[in-house]
Amino acid sequence: MTRILVGGYKRADLKRLIDKMSIEGIEVEESSDMDAAQALIEKRADYYIGVCATGSSSLALVRALLGNDKCILLSIVTKTLKPEEIKKAVNDGYVCFGIMDTNVEKVTPVLINYIKEKERLN
Repeated sequence: MTRILVGGYKRADLKRLIDKMSIEGIEVEESSDMDAAQALIEKRADYYIGVCATGSSSLALVRALLGNDKCILLSIVTKTLKPEEIKKAVNDGYVCFGIMDTNVEKVTPVLINYIKEKERLN
């Protein structure tokens, strides 16, 4: 089972979107960023996705606790990563992803499908 924690002020919408994808083997739970960081450190979760109005502060606390090598912003005011860049981030071992609120519906399915591919889920 791959456990994904979602946070930020649109976390309920993000959870619904991922749940709607109905991917067997993915469990999604709403979380605060502090609880998510602790869960990732303790290996009780596999990924964290944070959402905020600009994207840039969606990972602030998680990045401080886990480091830059685990966190990447997929979408901010000035830039949204291309699908191949998102795939590379997942394959390179990033586990925390930040998304700007207006790009959640565009970026999340791409990210989740690459996580599904990496984790070899159906």
